[in-house]
Amino acid sequence: GMRYRYYVCQKHQKFKSCSSAFKTVPAGPVEEQVVNKIICILKSPEILVHIDKLAEENKKISHAAKNCETACKFSANTKQRTENELESRWLKSPVN
Repeated sequence: GMRYRYYVCQKHQKFKSCSSAFKTVPAGPVEEQVVNKIICILKSPEILVHIDKLAEENKKISHAAKNCETACKFSANTKQRTENELESRWLKSPVN
């Protein structure tokens, strides 16, 4: 059969002594109102300005992370080349 989802007054659910006119409320319309309110909030100028600032900060952080990653790779490559060169010299040097 068909399932119906409801929000239930907790006082009514626990104690069965709720004087509320709405002991249960269909979930669909409540959730639709919540989603609409969230959309309105997210479209507000204050939030959009904040989102733009966060996006700009994220761009700066991403750029810094890429620079750090490049520096780490360079450092690792330099270390490996140095180790290879030392190993090469050590193996080629004559033993007394």
